Amino acid sequence: MMKVFLKVVVLMMSLQLNAQILQMEVLIQGLPDKMVFLSHYENGGYHLIDSTMAVNGSFYFVKDPVMPDGMYRLDFQRPDPAKKEAGAPYIECIWSDESFTVYADYRDIAGTVSFDGSEENRVLGRFREYENLYERKMNVLYPLIDRYPEKDTFYAGASDHFMSLQAERDSLILGLSADHPGLFATRLIRAYRSPLIPADMQESDRVTFMKEHYFEKALLDDPALLYAPVYNRRIIDYLMLYRGRDYSFTEQEETFTEAVDIIMANVSGDPDLRSFVVEYLLDGFRSFGMEKIQTYIVDTYADETCTTDAVALAEQRVEGYRKMAEGQVAEDIMVRDADRQLQRLSEVDADYTLVLFWATYCEHCMEMMPELQAWYREERPGNLEVFTVSIDTVVADWQRFSEVFDPSWINTHEPMGWEGKSAEDYNIYATPTMFLLDRERRIIARPFTLRELRREIRRL
Repeated sequence: MMKVFLKVVVLMMSLQLNAQILQMEVLIQGLPDKMVFLSHYENGGYHLIDSTMAVNGSFYFVKDPVMPDGMYRLDFQRPDPAKKEAGAPYIECIWSDESFTVYADYRDIAGTVSFDGSEENRVLGRFREYENLYERKMNVLYPLIDRYPEKDTFYAGASDHFMSLQAERDSLILGLSADHPGLFATRLIRAYRSPLIPADMQESDRVTFMKEHYFEKALLDDPALLYAPVYNRRIIDYLMLYRGRDYSFTEQEETFTEAVDIIMANVSGDPDLRSFVVEYLLDGFRSFGMEKIQTYIVDTYADETCTTDAVALAEQRVEGYRKMAEGQVAEDIMVRDADRQLQRLSEVDADYTLVLFWATYCEHCMEMMPELQAWYREERPGNLEVFTVSIDTVVADWQRFSEVFDPSWINTHEPMGWEGKSAEDYNIYATPTMFLLDRERRIIARPFTLRELRREIRRL
């Protein structure tokens, strides 16, 4: 029995010794001796997984066998997800079943980086080099074919070149895919296929065309690409087609809802993919304070395929949005003003009350305050009062503002900030947040800007 056990141990050790060790060696000319960091892309962002000391410009990492193929990043200062320093040097690369060497000059990492022994990064690098040149050419051609006289013979040549460039790009992508079918790089590159836009379209028509055809050649259907920053970028690019400079907040939210439906119609049934897209959309619209579209996404797409904690949290948040929707009766607010006098919302003697949650550290809030003061003194209807609630966590900041600005309205402070009763009752997740109430505290509007507030008041 002991002999059998020893044979098994020897066999296991032999397998481990023969297992392929995947190593990334890095040689950076001019790199000082310092800590360097390795991150892996997953769930919409890079996550730190390892670090080591660079000595004489040299260091290496070994790939953990449990780590999937995908995009990795070398950082030369510790990455901080909450505060990414602009211009911080880094190297982004694919790491799959390869050992390879990375070369660069620390004085110009982006311009000098190269890879030896990596077919993945050679193919990706070829595409990126082509893509940079392609975008430069197209950025010149777009305005040219828009403005150049169509009857001139040069226009025909420019239009033909515009179409041939698009066809050439698509041919390159298909060619790389055919020549390197097993690479992660080609799966990533295929995700950037685009429809060919007719040259005779004006800018507004091109936007409409792209809305309809954007995903035709590249659906969101490859779960492996959750380990690369590709689907989030494509989602953002598509949403930007629906962005309108002259839209009100409500109009923008409505048109983004249309975009969400089209995005979700082009996501495969893979549960991981659908969960990622739903969470990504929810997180993005939450950062812009778009409550209605978050509610729509939760109601329509956060189904049995999306069971993560992020979606569960969004569902709880949406329940709060419903509680504070138009037509609902808002809770009373009881807080103190700058003179330490207790103020109750229910005691405001006005037909209408604007309730505004804000903070001194909120840039948009501080931009709004002078405009609100001018509107309050010069335009405000006599039957409307303003009741502001600061959720500053540092009470001295609000007190300084009160002393310097001397607001004319009811100026109060929630001592517990975001976690205070009033902030929780009103489901506050962002500032500034406004509610227009009638005398019974029924919510009649949720304006997002003073412009929208003026419009709502005109309707009363």
